[in-house]
Amino acid sequence: MRANFFTHPALSTRAQQAFTLVEVLIALAILAIALSAAVRAASVAVDSAHESKLRTLATWIAQDRIALANAQVMTSARLPPVGASNDSQTSAGIDFGIQISVGDTPNPAFRKLDVRVLRPSDSQALVIMTTYLVAVPHVSNASNVSNGLRAAP
Repeated sequence: MRANFFTHPALSTRAQQAFTLVEVLIALAILAIALSAAVRAASVAVDSAHESKLRTLATWIAQDRIALANAQVMTSARLPPVGASNDSQTSAGIDFGIQISVGDTPNPAFRKLDVRVLRPSDSQALVIMTTYLVAVPHVSNASNVSNGLRAAP
């Protein structure tokens, strides 16, 4: 009786212990897909962190410009003229463009201030902040105001 090649006991145990080429290729394909998904997730996380950094810096720049405009109005008691201006500022080594526009309001004691901080080397706005400036007249005779108040007994 002739022995069947595939049913020989020594060959069948050895064949069960090894991987076939198809199994190795399938395992490599699965590994490649998993690794490419991990690399893509890391890339998205890096892009998101960079975008968050840009927006944070742009927010700080806009808040600084608004605070500066408020301080100028408070010290001079004069509103800025209506119009638009462009500027730039470097923060954390990144150059941002800034567009500031001052507009009229129905009340002449108020002005609308729009601050747009632009993406580096682009005209797309990262942050747009709007505030209203008000001219408050200075109290010229502050000693009379304090003299009118009495201390509680």
